[in-house]
Amino acid sequence: MNVPELIRLLVKSWELLCDMNSMERNATNRKLVSLRADPKADPVLVGAFEATKARLTTVCTETNMELYRIRALDKCYSDDIVFEE
Repeated sequence: MNVPELIRLLVKSWELLCDMNSMERNATNRKLVSLRADPKADPVLVGAFEATKARLTTVCTETNMELYRIRALDKCYSDDIVFEE
């Protein structure tokens, strides 16, 4: 397997990872909204979900930035740019 094929597989893997992280963040956000609307919700649980949402937001941002870098690398290889050694 050559380098461009490996990079394309890496792009697909990172895209899936970004999608999974976004889905998890969205599910956490929906749960947090429902907990905030519940007057009987445990404040500790609400705080835990807020912390989880913040952590997932950071993770999503970082993985999306890495995906951008990997896509740029993929573009370099797909444009047949010749690198001098």
